[in-house]
Amino acid sequence: TNFQFYPEGCHLIVVDPNPHFKTYYNENRAKFPMIKSEEIIVAGGEDMDMVPDESVDAVVVSLVFCSTQDTRKVLQQALRGLVPGGKMYFVEHVREWDGEKHGTR
Repeated sequence: TNFQFYPEGCHLIVVDPNPHFKTYYNENRAKFPMIKSEEIIVAGGEDMDMVPDESVDAVVVSLVFCSTQDTRKVLQQALRGLVPGGKMYFVEHVREWDGEKHGTR
């Protein structure tokens, strides 16, 4: 996970579609007591309507777009949840769509 990169005292709302993720998440989070977890929402990124509009300062998306059904909807949901001026950070691993023109980046 990315816990080592979060600032001390931050509060997380986690969205993950895997109902078994909570156990793994809590075991990992226990190693970082300076991070508070508000809740774990079992849902896909497309379906996180329970996160209120303009309610989070930052959104972190890590290695998930390869498994989403609707990338555009995930992005819309993430941006909807951000406060004005909020930040979105993401890291992805995707295949180059034009390997002949661009090769490996």
